Amino acid sequence: MLLKHPADQQGSLMSLSSAYRKGVHEVAPGTFAYLQPDGGYGYSNAGLITDGREALLVDTLIDIPSAREMLEAMRAATPAAARIGTVVNTHAHPDHTAGNELLPGTDIIASAATLAEMDALEAGANPIRQILENWSEHGEAGAYLHEVMGRRFEVHRGKQVMPNRAFDDELTVPVGAKEVRLVRVGPAHTRGDVVVYVPSDRVLFAGDVLFTRVHPLVAPGTAEAWIEACERLLEWNVDVIVPGHGPVSDAGALGVFAMSPCCGSVPAWTTRLRRRTLASTISAAGQTRSASS
Repeated sequence: MLLKHPADQQGSLMSLSSAYRKGVHEVAPGTFAYLQPDGGYGYSNAGLITDGREALLVDTLIDIPSAREMLEAMRAATPAAARIGTVVNTHAHPDHTAGNELLPGTDIIASAATLAEMDALEAGANPIRQILENWSEHGEAGAYLHEVMGRRFEVHRGKQVMPNRAFDDELTVPVGAKEVRLVRVGPAHTRGDVVVYVPSDRVLFAGDVLFTRVHPLVAPGTAEAWIEACERLLEWNVDVIVPGHGPVSDAGALGVFAMSPCCGSVPAWTTRLRRRTLASTISAAGQTRSASS
């Protein structure tokens, strides 16, 4: 089902947040979010940016069945999804990369740091994979991972197709007449985090730099660097943010997230953040949430 919420309608962001349902949501003309409630382990989001007959896909989910379902939904929502020419992996975690396998011949882009992390994961430096393969031997931690991931997804069972194109800091990719900016803001959630920004749509796909209504996994990044990434993004001209997990929000979610207990324990961040005029970027809903925290 395709849900449309034009970004220029008053209250549309509140509608996006309240309409947190699985499927394709049009967040700006020709730009779509694919959401997976409840946003917990494995239930990541993705995005599709289109213009005319061209399309760019942001992230490819945790396993082949999930990615196939997403691609079918996108193709039902817009004809451009039948011809995805570019994929961006926002970071190295498999819940954002496993579906690469379903897009042979596609240009797959990531930061150089993400590519290095993916290589390391495939070479065996992947503790989650090791635990899942022998979960019964790892006590409560193994049982928990098996429950929230192993039983629900075909995680680590496919072939991890690697990006064939890497960049260091920033790369601009055209999608039809749209300019799409890929910007590395990591280390944050991981060492190589990339966000995908569509200036003409005022839409940001934040990857796992932002979680909304979901507690983040703070590894292998650091809280201080993550806070700095949020601070940087607050300076951009953005109406809609699609997080890596959780419902669609606006720039206010970055401030709320960065001041939450998982990240906001760094005192210097609170001082820096308050010195900025966040009132101009935080929505009424965001102000309410931050005031109550």
